Amino acid sequence: MIHVWEDRWMPTPSTYKVISPLPHNFDDFPMVSALIDPDTKCWNADLVRRTFLPFEASTILNMPLNFSLPDDKMIWIGNKKGMFTVKSAYYIALSIAEPSLSGESSSGNSCSPLWRKMWHLNILAKVRIFAWRCCMNALPTMQNLRIRGVNTDGYCPICDQCLECTSHALFRCDIPRSVWGYWKNCPIDLVNSSWDFSSLALQILSKGSTHDLESFLITAWLLWLNRAISSTIPPKSQASSWTPPPPGYYKINVDGASSEDGRPSNIGVIIHDSNGRVMAAMCKLLQACYPIEAVEAIAIENGILLAQEIQVSKIIIELDALNIVQSINSKQLGGEFGHILHGILLSLDHFCCWKLQHLKRDCNRDAHNLAAFARSSGTSQVWIGMPPPLLQHLRYYNPP
Repeated sequence: MIHVWEDRWMPTPSTYKVISPLPHNFDDFPMVSALIDPDTKCWNADLVRRTFLPFEASTILNMPLNFSLPDDKMIWIGNKKGMFTVKSAYYIALSIAEPSLSGESSSGNSCSPLWRKMWHLNILAKVRIFAWRCCMNALPTMQNLRIRGVNTDGYCPICDQCLECTSHALFRCDIPRSVWGYWKNCPIDLVNSSWDFSSLALQILSKGSTHDLESFLITAWLLWLNRAISSTIPPKSQASSWTPPPPGYYKINVDGASSEDGRPSNIGVIIHDSNGRVMAAMCKLLQACYPIEAVEAIAIENGILLAQEIQVSKIIIELDALNIVQSINSKQLGGEFGHILHGILLSLDHFCCWKLQHLKRDCNRDAHNLAAFARSSGTSQVWIGMPPPLLQHLRYYNPP
């Protein structure tokens, strides 16, 4: 049981506690469970808005809930697994220390020697531009994209363990660490350094040669180029086209969508039998705007509930969110949305057979269009035993 005002349950660094004043009409020992509607398994929006300051009420309503409401547990917020590691704690401490370090070394006139030297180096113009972007923290890392409002969790797409800042992408992730380890005559310790990019470049400039600085910038550029290519290679395991399930099975396609304008997230679900016939479908407008990973997980949850409603026992669930598929299949249930993934696994145990797999976004059009319809219409609808009218002209599979 989580106490509303005493426990750390809010996603608001650095206290993680509620700061709204305790109202007089609340119980002596108020619990978070009292804020949840027992029938809908959603936040009691009216109660939340009456009880908390507006910005805090908005924060609470944007925290996704699991329909099965599993037991509460403590998690570590330093990585996606929700489990404490010394490595993740080190990077958190480093992210706190870096602003002061960069403020001392990479602003004002301190970089003037680097700018003057850079234009005389024997490197390509695009490497110079890349180096300048690194010094200005202007690379499109996952962390920077998230700060600018792009729907991403901010984590490294290669190791999926730490937030992807410039320093992580170019020095701390496993691949760059191994690459820099081959530079035997490097004038500084790049692998274990906590300095930012411009500070490292200045250190190499003062302790090494012009050739050392050229090697540093070119290698960093190649690492970034390789990283960009590696993170965009499509997974080989994904399905190339939509196909009906085997006889006796039912296929559940789900999709979720969130917008940058703060409007509520939405999901789409459609269930086919082995002949490609639509058995059930739904589109749903969610209570608030959630991170896209949470929306995809909620879509799976609603697909399972719809399958239970039409009483099927063998299911195949498909979606285009590979990270969610991998997390559930590997039972990595920690992190910010681990409670939703845990509830999904508990619900799947009620089926005779189940499988969760990834497919290309182009092959998931029906579920996507249902989610889009929920957004455009502002309504939630369910269809049982018939295809939704908006999808009657869209068929992936024509049975013989």
